[in-house]
Amino acid sequence: MQKTMRLWLEGRRHKPINSLFKKVRFFTLSCFTTLSCFTTLSWFTALLCSTAVGQVQANWVNDFIAGHTEIIDLEDVGVLADVYDCGETEHQYYCGFDLDYRGVPMNAEIHLVKGQVTHIKFTADMTPYHYTRLPYNLRIDSYQLEEVTIGQEKLNVPESLKNHSSDDVDKKLVEFLNLHPISDSKLFTWIHKNEIQNRFIAEKLCMKSDKEQISLEWISNPAF
Repeated sequence: MQKTMRLWLEGRRHKPINSLFKKVRFFTLSCFTTLSCFTTLSWFTALLCSTAVGQVQANWVNDFIAGHTEIIDLEDVGVLADVYDCGETEHQYYCGFDLDYRGVPMNAEIHLVKGQVTHIKFTADMTPYHYTRLPYNLRIDSYQLEEVTIGQEKLNVPESLKNHSSDDVDKKLVEFLNLHPISDSKLFTWIHKNEIQNRFIAEKLCMKSDKEQISLEWISNPAF
């Protein structure tokens, strides 16, 4: 039986996604991964190469978000699968389409100045599934939710935990989110936590959502 992971806060037994958001009728689906590549070598060598290259195509987005891969300059961008130079000036703007982050189709934008990466952004279409799946994925990759901002209202998780239990804060957070339609503009600030300090991943991640799309952007990274 597949284990379920708690969506927002750590430190307690994991809950299914649909139990946290049953009021707004979110849906959960299975995640599938496809590996594919081609080679002109022998059948056995082709099989090995197919698996290896397929993993690169499927995993670079996962590895970057999880903090296992650095993307800091043109050389790093040049080896990314399914990423293309799409700017008016060569080597300044790269984009990728229909990439996969743990079951969520996403597009990527990578900006460079003088060969150095200055900005990386991932976007996905707004759907109830993507809205619930992305936080679930971030929790898998050791992110913790720090703050939610909706209009002029904010809920800061660390501050709330000073006076309330994790259960109470989790409930308060879900109630706060359910007061607003998922189409309302929201800003979720996440902190990347890992037992081993990783210099590749940014300290904070901004997840922005509105009625059209959801985006992931990193802040506090010296390279950006």
